[in-house]
Amino acid sequence: MELPQTRAPRRASAWSDGARGTLTLGLPSRPGWRGELLIVAFLALVTIVMTWPIAATLDQATGIRGDYFNNLWNVWWLKHSITEGHTPFWTDHLYYPGGLSLMRHTLSPVNAAMGVVLSTVFGANAAFNVLILLTFCASAWTFSLFARYLTGNTTAAILGGLIYSFNPFHYYYICQINVFSFEWLPLVLLFFVRVYREGGWRNIALAALFTGLLAGSIEYYVVYAAITVGLMLVAGKLLDRDVRVAIGTRRLLIAGGLTALAVALFAFPLLWGTFGPDAAVEGQVTMGSQKRRANDLFGYGWVGGPEVAVVSWATMLGYSTLLLVLCGAKRIVKRHSFWLVVAVLFFVLSLGKTLQVGMQDTGRPLLYELLQSIPGLQMLRKPDRMFYMVQFAVALFAAEAWIGVSAWVARRGASIGKQRAAFAGALVLILFELTGAPFLRFDYGPPAYAHTLRDDPTVETVLELPPMQIDVMNARYNLSQTVHEKKQPLGYCTALALDKSHTDQMQVIVNFYLRWINDQGQGFPKWVRRTGIDRVVFHKRMPMSRPIDESIHQRILYQPFFLVRRKLVGVRQTGQYLDEEMPPGTLLTLKGKLRREFGNPIHEDDEVIVYQVSKDS
Repeated sequence: MELPQTRAPRRASAWSDGARGTLTLGLPSRPGWRGELLIVAFLALVTIVMTWPIAATLDQATGIRGDYFNNLWNVWWLKHSITEGHTPFWTDHLYYPGGLSLMRHTLSPVNAAMGVVLSTVFGANAAFNVLILLTFCASAWTFSLFARYLTGNTTAAILGGLIYSFNPFHYYYICQINVFSFEWLPLVLLFFVRVYREGGWRNIALAALFTGLLAGSIEYYVVYAAITVGLMLVAGKLLDRDVRVAIGTRRLLIAGGLTALAVALFAFPLLWGTFGPDAAVEGQVTMGSQKRRANDLFGYGWVGGPEVAVVSWATMLGYSTLLLVLCGAKRIVKRHSFWLVVAVLFFVLSLGKTLQVGMQDTGRPLLYELLQSIPGLQMLRKPDRMFYMVQFAVALFAAEAWIGVSAWVARRGASIGKQRAAFAGALVLILFELTGAPFLRFDYGPPAYAHTLRDDPTVETVLELPPMQIDVMNARYNLSQTVHEKKQPLGYCTALALDKSHTDQMQVIVNFYLRWINDQGQGFPKWVRRTGIDRVVFHKRMPMSRPIDESIHQRILYQPFFLVRRKLVGVRQTGQYLDEEMPPGTLLTLKGKLRREFGNPIHEDDEVIVYQVSKDS
């Protein structure tokens, strides 16, 4: 099928170093890939500063929450699957012996594959940290390409890219690389906009490719992209009034068909798990705090573990950023009305099923309720994440507004040096307000004995104690497994991947254990032997709920982000539980019970006590 010819780009304005509707690589003084490499180098330098001290502490953990351990496990599991030659989408290394399907687990294959490559050079924490730094830098760069095409101004686009990448919402997911992947969506939307405006098989192919990579990273953002492209179909005139609606629609439909094939290829396991024969087996979503994962009319719903706060929209987006956007309001309305519609729609969707005002649920139904009725979209169980598209649009608005501000400065006769100083000043002010640095760092890792266990070929299965009643509290056993590589009956994975049998197994182990230590039965040791456990590893530390930070809990926060960043980002890195030493008396009692049941320990150190399970007992 022959597509309509690409139309001529718009004429460049006086304030532009390019033309709107063209993608110019490099700097005005050094065009092409050499100039583009300078831009990337600048963004890399900013990344190191804005994420300090991650670059200087690569071997330290960025988080000690279950989600962080789960992401490390994803990399290990994909590497293990490749090495052993089996599918990565089913495992009995967790929830042994029955195992579980990982089709609906957030394995994030694209990110996990990058982690596998990095792990050939770095340790687990360092590989994750390098991936974080690469994602921060790549996100700023890809958005700068998107903004460059829409504004025609490289300098403004770089500013927009930095606002897009370095913001509180991005830091909120710093322990979850599967949600942290901001780098693909700007390219997806860039090439869909180009498809609508220009046509061309190259644009269509690139839109499909980048959507596929997005699908292999995070499924949420694929839905966001689909909603945005759907808006292009119904509001194309707002996107570009010079393109005939029929032509733009035909181009998008062709691109949409090819993109659907790419998504099916990259996300086939997730789609099969969602719509295939097992779709009727609903994942046992651990609602708890997830019920609160909708935003408030006043701000973003910041859940940090036990803390639940509302962070005002001005704090999330940045007071200085919003001031800049306000300065360019007329330009934004004139040139980016389509993206204003996108921002408003996703803002409303981010409020969830019912309207919450001042942390009080009014019960008034909202648009998100309708979205949830579409088959397959139940997996979008966290509407708060839709704020991502608001952040996306605001970064574009800030880039456009800077063009007007810089033109205003130039008209007043400012020299090139003063214009550059104005840009540097605005950049420093905005980024200082939005920075999450210095990020917390943690010396946390699997017990040293895990290395000994890995090298023991006689051991296939391990039960790590004590078992905890909430699966996320057992996530530290995922971390141990990345070293010892033995199968275990506990662990942590995405709630959507679990069914009733998995939650029942966890509760059976916990209940048997609690009854046994309270002298109420022998179900626990019998279960251990019947299941075929080879080693029992008892940890001397156990997760306990940490104290709530009352300075942010149940509060609406209006301070500029740099004043509250340490606490807000800190609770996201830490999670709800902290490992604490077991009381000496309790430890002594449990050691006695374990010795009487399983014999003398075969190993003991400051972290664990290990028992061999005799099958003939």
